[in-house]
Amino acid sequence: MPAPNSFDYTDFLAREQLRKLTNKLVISEAFDTSYNKNFTKSFATGAVVRVPYPVQFLPGTQNDLGYEPQPIIDRATDVRINRMAKVHFGYDVLQRALESRHFEEALTEDIIDPAVNTMAQDIEDNCANWARIHTGTVVGVLGTNPTTFDQVFGASRQRLVNLGAGTGKRMMILDTAIARPLVAASLPLFAPLGEIERAFKEGAIGRAQTFDTYESPSLYSHTSGAWAGVVEVTSAPTMPADAGTGITTILITHTSGDTFVVGDKTNFAASFEVNNATRRSTGRLRDFTILAQTLLTATTSSITISPPMYGPGSPYQNVSALPLAGADLALWPGTNASGVAATAKTGKISLALPKQAFALVGVKLSLPPSAGDFKSSQKRDPTSGLAVSFVQQFDAKTMEWVTRFDCPYGFGDFYNGNAIAVAGGI
Repeated sequence: MPAPNSFDYTDFLAREQLRKLTNKLVISEAFDTSYNKNFTKSFATGAVVRVPYPVQFLPGTQNDLGYEPQPIIDRATDVRINRMAKVHFGYDVLQRALESRHFEEALTEDIIDPAVNTMAQDIEDNCANWARIHTGTVVGVLGTNPTTFDQVFGASRQRLVNLGAGTGKRMMILDTAIARPLVAASLPLFAPLGEIERAFKEGAIGRAQTFDTYESPSLYSHTSGAWAGVVEVTSAPTMPADAGTGITTILITHTSGDTFVVGDKTNFAASFEVNNATRRSTGRLRDFTILAQTLLTATTSSITISPPMYGPGSPYQNVSALPLAGADLALWPGTNASGVAATAKTGKISLALPKQAFALVGVKLSLPPSAGDFKSSQKRDPTSGLAVSFVQQFDAKTMEWVTRFDCPYGFGDFYNGNAIAVAGGI
């Protein structure tokens, strides 16, 4: 029998922590984790991994049999493993569990459940905030809650279909202020979710208009920038020589004191979105998100946009035409028109996310093996790629068993132009 102060259940703790953690996650399930299988080795925190995009081509000439080779353009999104969901604690918490009559039950109740709840909420918060900032398309009015089913589900589905976002798993994550009246008025339109979702996922509502739907308190509010007058393109951008590189900075003319906030959405007059497959215009201007906070103290500045803009002739084309000099911008399309002043507005950002919008990569840490008073174990979920490590060591200076759970992960933008920010009220 092990001594009372030894801890021989390291694998059990890591395994249970991982199982409960992955069951509780909701928003992160909308992120693409299919590339985690490529990252099986251990990584240090801060490491950058490259997740490749599928190669795309342009159609060849249709009226002859001539050979028309195209270059294979490699694109990848960088994912920095710079986030850590973690719970660390001292020996006393563990001691109470070890002295319990029902050992594994006490471990679950006293340690694993509280630790899982904390780590899961941290991951959910980070996923929600990443999506708020990096989502490239918007429906709704910032500062005003949508009131009908169609304003949320119909509008989001239309945008995804027009963009050619695919028919894989889609998730709708709603702010509670939207979900309550919307579900009450439209409950017959929701089909039940699967048994696992109903049993384990908090906030599960049902399936509607191809979306698995949840409500979540993890969503973030956004307060927009403000413009005193017209903001327009200063000079027309040109496509980089590298066909795999799009346009990410645009030079604009504005009023001194105008502001852009990280996560603001904008578009450019006459630059319409195109379907990913047909490359034909959908008739709506292409939305972009702002990735750099900007206080425009001059009258000419540059803004950083995402997704990168690709014009005609690129296999990754996402606008019908590049913006011309003098093209007006809109701050939060649907909330403000192009070429007008815009006051700051605040609202919660719900999310309509196709699976391929964002990359989520979980990796294992490089841990030394258990030896003596040092205990370590690590378990990785083969589906999500998330790995939970358990480490415990006795510190003679403090007479404590120093204990920690850690889960390293990182995000990247994949097809974030297909993700939908559903603007709402406070």
